Amino acid sequence: MADTAKITLNVFDGTRRPVGPDLDILVTIRDGNQQQLHRDSHKGPSINFDVPFFNNFGDNYTVIAFANKYSQAGFTPVHVSPQTPQVVDLMLLPKKASFDFSDAEWGKLSKSHQKLIEILSQGASV
Repeated sequence: MADTAKITLNVFDGTRRPVGPDLDILVTIRDGNQQQLHRDSHKGPSINFDVPFFNNFGDNYTVIAFANKYSQAGFTPVHVSPQTPQVVDLMLLPKKASFDFSDAEWGKLSKSHQKLIEILSQGASV
């Protein structure tokens, strides 16, 4: 049995697009034993890692991503296996984010998302 496994980290921005290749992303990886195995900066949007395979609870990894002007994001457990590479998709949201409901007017939604209007209105007149 192999003694390593693979994790691919894909990082997206708040618009659900991959981050630019010039963004510095600080990636931290901890194994299930809570040992920090990796902490270094990378360029995105996709980063590949080879991690140890223990064949026990140590294979439940935590992956965390951080970039300046963004809130950090992470996922756990990432259960690894030599037979199946794992993919972790994380979205970094801007720290100074705001909601934009400009395209969520009833008139626009009724033309583009009729089923959504039915759910949200629950029989009320629109």
